[in-house]
Amino acid sequence: MQRDKGPRLWIEKRKGREPVYVIRDGKTKRSTGIPAGRDEEARQELARYIAENYGPEPYKAQAAQISVAEVLAYYARTLQKAAERKDTPAVRRGTATRMIHIANLLTFWETRTLADVRTSVCEKYEEHRKAQPRRRGMRKGAESVGSGTVRLELKTLGRAITAWHGESPLPALPVIWKPDAPKARERYLERHEAARLIRAARRLKFPHLVRYILLGVYTGTRDDAMRRLRWMRASQDGWIDTQRGILYRAGFAEDQTSKRRPPMVLPDRLLGHVRRWAARDQAAGLTHAITYRGQPVGDLHKSWASMVKAAGLGRDVTPHTLKHTAITWMLWAGRSIWEVSEDTGTSPKTIEEVYGHHRTVESRLDRAGRRRA
Repeated sequence: MQRDKGPRLWIEKRKGREPVYVIRDGKTKRSTGIPAGRDEEARQELARYIAENYGPEPYKAQAAQISVAEVLAYYARTLQKAAERKDTPAVRRGTATRMIHIANLLTFWETRTLADVRTSVCEKYEEHRKAQPRRRGMRKGAESVGSGTVRLELKTLGRAITAWHGESPLPALPVIWKPDAPKARERYLERHEAARLIRAARRLKFPHLVRYILLGVYTGTRDDAMRRLRWMRASQDGWIDTQRGILYRAGFAEDQTSKRRPPMVLPDRLLGHVRRWAARDQAAGLTHAITYRGQPVGDLHKSWASMVKAAGLGRDVTPHTLKHTAITWMLWAGRSIWEVSEDTGTSPKTIEEVYGHHRTVESRLDRAGRRRA
């Protein structure tokens, strides 16, 4: 007996007329009216159809009876409901990212069922994603999709199956194979490289990047939290208390996530800069610490790339390099892993595994009687 494949897209060819996408669901066939070639619109229409007509149903006890598409559609609805209950910037960003994952997963999984979720098929998904055309603007030699992205998307598939299982228990949860986690980036800036970046930012008249670099290398604050910093106490954004010299990475009403954002006492060599910036901005009526032409900075990609090129550094220098630099410099200064963890919001385990060799080298230099860099 042929199993029901669940709702899926099909291109219907019509004599004398343009082919269109139809949704086939068992004996039901519904035209979308979307011409062949407009894949993204067709996938969105399929997602709407599934969301309207399907949900966890207890009578579907076998994995072969449950399509991955309806599982992903159910998970999308739970994400949207959660975002409505708790509408914060962090929740909105997380929801948007997982919605992108769901759209990408559907390109491969929409005709498959939970019975297909096994190692060999997950490996084929990785091949499928890596074979997709390179996006515009990507550098030569770069993969269109890396293993790290595939890993995150398959994690989202696992979360979707778990959400379904919570509403309609499955006899057994499929095991999701994922590619190995990419090797941790260890690129950090030497002090002369950081100086070159700052000089390049000034030459290009990017004062917002000068602030961004200095805050990054001395505090290790993550990109998003840094761009949202304000000069006054806020509920959903971090802020800087210039009087007491404290950096609050999270707003007072924000919940802590796995990406910890603890407060930090600003080092003296940075505090002087910060107080001058605050006085200048408050006189001009600016609320955010990092602005460009009077507006908060939303995206650094173009200006960052221009600055790195002007500084003569490689593409491996990214905004996240500043966090690596901050942690490395703190360890060079002889601070303990626990102190660095508290200041940067990075777990002691990660610091030990990714940056521990810096501390080892510094201790050897101390024993040799050489001064730290």
